[in-house]
Amino acid sequence: YVFGSGDNDEEYCTTAGWTLAPIEEAHLILARGTFTLNDGSGAIVSKKTDGEQAYFAKHDRVLKVAAERQIPMLVSNPDRVRPDA
Repeated sequence: YVFGSGDNDEEYCTTAGWTLAPIEEAHLILARGTFTLNDGSGAIVSKKTDGEQAYFAKHDRVLKVAAERQIPMLVSNPDRVRPDA
């Protein structure tokens, strides 16, 4: 699962050898931005296009499930080092 920048988030993950998955199946959350939520299904929730209300409703649900499942979160800084660079 990725909290993304909206800029090639899925490509960023697959280049690193990761597969995106719904939060109910994820083993890790990658936080590389605060603009999109992406589980790899194609149903990306964007703060810009879907609005903040929809974004934060999904955001809060994802974090609740992640906390219940004790899923670790990796916070990255992709503007410094990208796995495909």
